[in-house]
Amino acid sequence: MNHISRFYHNPHVLACYELARDYGALIFINGGMAVEIKRFHNFPRYRIFQVNLGVSELISYGTKIAPTSYKPIQIHNLGRLQIDALKDLDPQGIDLSEEEIIISTKGVGENPAYFLSKREMEMLHRDQKEMDFRMVQGRDDQVTVIKEWKKVNEPKHFRLSITRDYTAANWYPGGVFHFVGYRQSKPVCLQIFAIQPAHRGMVVQLVDKALNYTTMPGGRPGTSNASLVFSCRCLSSLGIEWINLGSSGGGNPGLGERKNRFKDYSIMGGAFQLSASHRQKENT
Repeated sequence: MNHISRFYHNPHVLACYELARDYGALIFINGGMAVEIKRFHNFPRYRIFQVNLGVSELISYGTKIAPTSYKPIQIHNLGRLQIDALKDLDPQGIDLSEEEIIISTKGVGENPAYFLSKREMEMLHRDQKEMDFRMVQGRDDQVTVIKEWKKVNEPKHFRLSITRDYTAANWYPGGVFHFVGYRQSKPVCLQIFAIQPAHRGMVVQLVDKALNYTTMPGGRPGTSNASLVFSCRCLSSLGIEWINLGSSGGGNPGLGERKNRFKDYSIMGGAFQLSASHRQKENT
């Protein structure tokens, strides 16, 4: 699934994820606006990021560009009422909404033993003594974590969307928090969050990278858990109550299971696929 459906009404996700490697264009119709997102030049695939365009305008514009797209047109960043209205106008369309995992910063930060095993708690206690976890402004240490993580994990993935992480590491508008954890002065984990405009007291997780293997510089098992727990404590101290970890499915192997371990509740992220016929590749 696409990342936009995971983070309802968050412009930082649009900037750091979808537009990190794709092209975007603003669409204005009858006083409303949406963003057209294009991937690939020779075989274009289009998606629409809803801002405040009317439902009928979304369908009309999506149907208009469908014959030029090599994939069905998907509309993201939708609320439940908008999806129901789209379904009424396009009964053959597909509701692509998916569950988003929400965790409590106070719950995870103050009571990690509720979520972690005895062995994991031992590693967390070790990291509480050995790690320095703090908010950062510089890019270099963030990029170091991403690069070291990439060296080990890239062979495991068919398509690694690492460009998005590099983009987020450079993203410093208001309401975005960058945290790096250090072990013996070596950066070993990275967390980046952005304020969720549609939900008071909530951030979305843009980047979660940790060096969990001893073959990595400064890496040790349990670093991911320490990174999340320490992030929750820092965010809670800033008045942030909730973290949206994104979709419960997809992503790296085991990622959905890991997110569900810390789950407090869930919400549905909205996306809809139009039934309008799209372009087909010609057989050669």
